[in-house]
Amino acid sequence: MQVNELSTISHQVLWASFALSAVFGAIAQRTHFCTMGAISDVVNMQDWTRMRQWGLAAGVAMIGYAALAFGGQIDPSKTLYASSKWLWLSAIVGGSLFGFGMVLASGCGSKTLVRIGGGSLKSLVVMIVMGVAGFATLKGVTAVLRVATVDLIAMDFPDNATVGNGVAALLGMAPVLAGLLAALVLGGCLVIWALLGKDFNHVDNLLAGLGAGDDFVRQPPHHVEINAIGLRPHEHFAGDFEKDALVGGGGHFGAFRNLWF
Repeated sequence: MQVNELSTISHQVLWASFALSAVFGAIAQRTHFCTMGAISDVVNMQDWTRMRQWGLAAGVAMIGYAALAFGGQIDPSKTLYASSKWLWLSAIVGGSLFGFGMVLASGCGSKTLVRIGGGSLKSLVVMIVMGVAGFATLKGVTAVLRVATVDLIAMDFPDNATVGNGVAALLGMAPVLAGLLAALVLGGCLVIWALLGKDFNHVDNLLAGLGAGDDFVRQPPHHVEINAIGLRPHEHFAGDFEKDALVGGGGHFGAFRNLWF
């Protein structure tokens, strides 16, 4: 593949990310799709509607991703998250800190982007601080503390620590087939659970679950090898910063478009 062809594909992927992010921003603004909101509704009002939205989106995303992997369109082993170590303590500590911060910030990263599109200056400050803190924890000063403490507590696996590989080892089948089977079972259970909810089958709830889940699947992956064209985006694309900027901009645009027009 020639350099000019790579450049063309790079820009196509970046703008596709913008378009899909705009769709997600509009959906989240319209339907109030929010992880923290789903949890708070359950705890404070015993209302499971938005939790079922989240479950439907997760189920659709799981099945869609596994289908792409089974069809050879993506290679899960090339993702940023593929590792033979299960950093369970890091996940617990990081998840707890994120949950605590999410409550203080009135939403997760996605909801913060949507609120920025709606004109919230508080969310703009939250997003800047979140970006700086996240990068520092990944590659900066706090990464040193992370690697020297919680990352030392881990479980080693002979292959990537995924559900698909676990099922493959247990049943003696190909990992991609095992991943698809696991996604159909786990994702299918989430989809069924969501759709069986009382008064859940409303257009906004279905739009939130199906729309968000499908949007997650269609997002051009910037850490996954695209086998169909032999291209690794983290090596050849215009850069993660550009993609993240377009994704964020798309979320803002979608929320702004839905809010004001």
